[in-house]
Amino acid sequence: MATANYQDGLNPNHDDEEPNHIILWLDANIGNPKEYRHLKKAFGSNTDPRESVPTQLRRRDYENLLRESEAQPVLFEGIYFLLQVFNDKNQCLKAYKQHSIDKKVFLITSGRLGKEIVPEIFNYNPDASIDKITQEPCSSIYVFCQNVKEHLEWAINYINVEIFDFDSTLLQRLLRDIATYFINRAERLRSDPNRKKQTLQRLYWAKRLWDQYDKMDQNIPADSFQEVRESSKMKEINRLIQQIDPNPPQETYYYEYANRSNENDDENIAVESEN
Repeated sequence: MATANYQDGLNPNHDDEEPNHIILWLDANIGNPKEYRHLKKAFGSNTDPRESVPTQLRRRDYENLLRESEAQPVLFEGIYFLLQVFNDKNQCLKAYKQHSIDKKVFLITSGRLGKEIVPEIFNYNPDASIDKITQEPCSSIYVFCQNVKEHLEWAINYINVEIFDFDSTLLQRLLRDIATYFINRAERLRSDPNRKKQTLQRLYWAKRLWDQYDKMDQNIPADSFQEVRESSKMKEINRLIQQIDPNPPQETYYYEYANRSNENDDENIAVESEN
């Protein structure tokens, strides 16, 4: 499968730490190119380190992912992420239990399999929809189905389980929630003056994702150069960046700043759980 490998200096979202965020995707029809058309466009990879633009994952990539026993590095809207896909509920549940110990897990599931796995997740962890850092409710489980009313009957028993019948709407919500997660992590990391770089990285990741969220909210095509109206949340992100770095890079913020992090760092920074 194509993975997000880059030579030093070419990865636009390099992180010195192992990603503490992962997307688990459970659906019997994950390899069907007619399913999740909008959502699948958000995932990419790059096996050619000379190219900065990632290529969209294809059907064979998802088929290969199904055969992988471990999560694989991909790009989600240009952000380095771990992704693991399943068509078997038990394997997905096993991965959830494994990764939720030290990672923030975002779960996408079909309605039929969601009806089976969501109760087991909450039985394993009643606080599955509570942020461990802020202790506030947060969305991290997304159900995609054809009949929202049918699946609301069981999902209503579980806090913050979101249901969608359009994958474009699911993608928009996922962008918002992951960006919010990065903002919350940055707020925590900024208390440590030795982790300024990690704090800014998460803010720039949040900015990139929120930019895509705003584009969808304003009905602007993802590849359009049309100016995006600055939302109140984007103003908040920019304000946080300005407070930490009074002279941030302009325009190409996700590339130019993150590339500074590609220089080898001799210092050992302890990796804390961020889920």
